[in-house]
Amino acid sequence: MAGQTMELAGAVLAVDGGGSRCRMALVLGDGQRWMVEAGPTNVSSDFQGACDTLRQGLRDLANAAQVPFERLVAVPAYLGLAGVTHAELAQRVAAALPLAQCEVGEDQRIALRAALGRDAGAVAHCGTGSFFGVQAGAQIRLCGGWGLTLGDEASAAWLGRRALNLTLAEADGLRARSDLGQGLLQDLGPAPQIVAWAAQASPAHFGALARRVTAAAATGDVMAAEVMQAGAGHIAHVLEQMGWQTGQTLCLTGGLGPQYASYLPDRMQAAVTPPQAEPLEGAVDFARARVAAQEAGQ
Repeated sequence: MAGQTMELAGAVLAVDGGGSRCRMALVLGDGQRWMVEAGPTNVSSDFQGACDTLRQGLRDLANAAQVPFERLVAVPAYLGLAGVTHAELAQRVAAALPLAQCEVGEDQRIALRAALGRDAGAVAHCGTGSFFGVQAGAQIRLCGGWGLTLGDEASAAWLGRRALNLTLAEADGLRARSDLGQGLLQDLGPAPQIVAWAAQASPAHFGALARRVTAAAATGDVMAAEVMQAGAGHIAHVLEQMGWQTGQTLCLTGGLGPQYASYLPDRMQAAVTPPQAEPLEGAVDFARARVAAQEAGQ
């Protein structure tokens, strides 16, 4: 096999494991790489399933690169995984995998590094859920990502739920009618049916309503604009509390994140910059940094 003589000195393994898919890469010192994709790897919601997916993904990657499995798992690795909420869980994941040199962290961390590189700045990630991160030098601070029940402010799920909350206020005669509110009442039923629907809805169901909110806001709908402004206000408040400063980079990521740009304060709008790379590249960077630190300590 050609891979049996492949030189793996300087190679790293990188994993971006999300709640819906996982991406793995073997990256050589010269930048050559092989990649595979696998299924969900949320280690909080399904620890065993996530570990099984990761182990199979490693075997698929070894096959793709034509490298014997025992050589692949000896390569230094960094895994950014959904659901890694504390150090003990990260250690448990590392112990369950066949990797000889493995560091496990949360997927938020690699997303922040990929978006900003080594620059000082902040990320507001607003997909179905949300989280916020600030980076300055070697210091990284993350917050949020606690789920819709207790958090995920400014996320797509939060946006949809907030729109329904205000729709019920319209139904109670506490707010002036809006096109968005009346449309939701027409499509989801009168107020009691909306309540019944919401009681069974998942974050993804709420999140699916976010497109209606952003589309309505673009037409000047008052209620939709109010909800968007509330989300943007939360982003601005949290990032400033975390230490973001005027002039630093600000990346708005996730399916909804960029939609908030025009609702942010002017100083933040001026700082909005596209992310530098996909989250997998953050895992590559952390893996290489770990190898460099080990070599410097020898």
